Order: sequence, then C-alpha cells, then structure tokens
Amino acid sequence: MQHLSNAQNANATADQCQASAEATTADHNLDKILSTFPSHYDPLTRVIVSEAEYCLHLAAAHNWQSIAAVVSDGTLAVYNRDTLEAMMNLTSDQGSVTGLKYSPKDSNILWTSSVDGLVKMWDIRTSRCEKQFCSKKRESTTTRPLTCLDVSSSERILCGGTELTVDGAFILFWDVRGDKLLGSYSQSHTDDITQVKFSPVNPDTLATSATDCLVNVFDISQKREEDAFTYCLNTESVVDKLFWLSHTKDRERLAGLTDIETLQYWDIKEAAPLQKLTRQDIATVMKHEQADDCYFVSVDMTGEGALSILAGFRSESSEIPPLSVNSNDSLCSLKFDPSNGRLTPLGAFIPRQKLLTTRASLYDSSSDTYVTGGECGILRLWRSRTSGAGGKQPNEKSKKKKKHRNKPY
Repeated sequence: MQHLSNAQNANATADQCQASAEATTADHNLDKILSTFPSHYDPLTRVIVSEAEYCLHLAAAHNWQSIAAVVSDGTLAVYNRDTLEAMMNLTSDQGSVTGLKYSPKDSNILWTSSVDGLVKMWDIRTSRCEKQFCSKKRESTTTRPLTCLDVSSSERILCGGTELTVDGAFILFWDVRGDKLLGSYSQSHTDDITQVKFSPVNPDTLATSATDCLVNVFDISQKREEDAFTYCLNTESVVDKLFWLSHTKDRERLAGLTDIETLQYWDIKEAAPLQKLTRQDIATVMKHEQADDCYFVSVDMTGEGALSILAGFRSESSEIPPLSVNSNDSLCSLKFDPSNGRLTPLGAFIPRQKLLTTRASLYDSSSDTYVTGGECGILRLWRSRTSGAGGKQPNEKSKKKKKHRNKPY
C-alpha cells in the first residue's frame, strides 16, 4: 500500500509539473503573439442578454449614447453604451427580427424588420411601437417576409428587402412620414435579398445584395427601376454583410463579407473587386494554422483611409488558441491597406471569460471602443488599454439582464 501511495504521489507531482509547464508555455506564446499587435483590448463590462440564444444584430445611436441588440428568440433590448445598463427591454411579437437600425437623426427612434413582413418604429422613451409598415400591398393577401432594412441618411426613405416568394424578390420603399408603400424593385435580383444599404453621403444611392451572388447599386431618385439601376457587381458568392466605405461622392467603395468567409473590396464603377481577402490571409496574421476555423465579423474605416477588419477564430478542439484566455475562441482586429493589399495586426482582444463565435460588432472610432455580441448570448464592451484607462487593465463587470413585465403591445 505504501508503494502504491508513493506511486500516486509521484504521478500527481508529474501531472502538476506538466500542467505548470504547459501554463508557462501558454503564457510565453500569448506574450509572443500579443507583442505583434500594437493595440490590446480589454472587456470593460458585459451583460448577459440571453443564456440560451444568440445575439444576432447590433445597432448604435448616432450619438453613441445607446446601443440596441436583437437576440435569436426575437428579444429586443436597448442598453446604455458606457455601462451596458438596460434602458428598454421587450419581447417583440414580430417573430424573428431580421433588421435593426437607429434613426440617423433621433437617438430615441429605433427601426426593426421581421419575417412577418412588418417594419416597426420604436420609441425608446416609451418602449412602444409608434408606427408600423407592412410589406404587402393592400389588395394582396401575400405577406413578403422581410430579411433586412435601412433608412436613408436624410431620414426620408425607409427600405426593406424580402425573401424570394412566388411573386419574386422585392426591394420595398416607404416614406417615413407616411404609412403606405411607395413602390418596389422586383427585376434586379432573382433570390433572397440579404442586405439593403444606403450610401452615408448620398441618400439617393442604395446598394443591395442577394443570394443570387449580385450586388446592385441604384439611384432611387429615378422613377423607374430600369433607370435607377446603375451598377451590377458579380461577387460569385453570397454577400451576407455589406459596408459602404466611401467618404466623398467621387469615391464610392463597398466591402462585402461572403458566405464562404471572404472579403471583397469594390470600387462600384469597376467590373472586378479591387482586392480580395480569404480565411487563409487572416489566419496567417492571427497566427492560426487552421484557416477553416477563421471568420470575418465586420469592416470599418480607419482615420488613415485603411480598413479595420474584425476577425475571429473558432475551434471545436480542446486545444486553447494562443489569443484566448479560458476560451476556445479568439478575436482580433487587422489593418488592411487597399492600395497595396497589405494585411497587418492591429488589435488583440483579451477575454477573461468564455467568448464563442462573434456574430455582430460596433466600433466607435472616437473612443476606440468596440461592442460585440455572438453565440454566447453576451454583449461586451471593449476598450483599448491606451484609449483612456491610463494603461490600466479595467476589471470586467458582469450583469445579468433585468426582467421586465411584458407590456400589452
């Protein structure tokens, strides 16, 4: 028995030594990888928006004082951006919410679209739906499920895209001041509309994408669809997320994230993308060998005219990637120069709790702050260590979502 006890103690000591060595190696690898990123982001605070559902959509008010989040069960909530305290929380009766957009001018107004064919305008101050639009014509009995929406920068026109129905795939338009359908485009796409995006500098310029692998650009000031149709970009893959990246009327650039995890960067006047990035490109910079486990989250502009790409790594294995802490997933931002195609490390995100796949993000360049949400059902606020914390690492605060009594609407 004494020999057995000695053997057990020896094995336990060996296991401890091995664990200590692995921890030291992991710390060394983490320090080595982090040294290649000029910025490091820590989670300032977080809130659990759902313990069983995904966070699918995020939107920010134009003054960045509040953010809105939609969960896969249809829950819509509004939070204070700096504290992530709940300002409004309701369970929508719309079913699956497919689009989320703040008013470009009024931070108290929020728009949503849903698969039941309704667009609703919510007033955050009252937590009520103040107005709604329907995707079907008055004389029709067919409801067109909505897949996305956007509001023009002038806040005059509301636009929504639909699934493909027996009548076709539609891009619908409403006057924000009224309640009737203004018109629609039905000839330019042949499958489900995935995105509708107004130009941030020209309220009459609209870009759309669909599962027919086309991105179309329209001048909606024209009366007929054939006259409004301006450019057609063949992406050869489905664009799930579309981003306007132009800042002048003479330079109109689009970026699209596709369903095969690639990024395409377009001048809308050109017949082919100016640049393309693949999962292998971001895997190389992120120091990951499994390129198939890397994915794109979002694209933003930097002040230097380059692109800031938020990307992640998801792993099904038990091995923890070097950019993660207590997690099987990692997140980082990469700088992309479209003029030469160069991709370089920009920011490393250091989670101290489970991260999982990130599905949506917001970036406030004025404070170098990110808000992210994803499959863990957690909303996180990230800030660079050099953006105002005096180099100190903030303590992550966790808050569970408050329960509110359901309101009768």
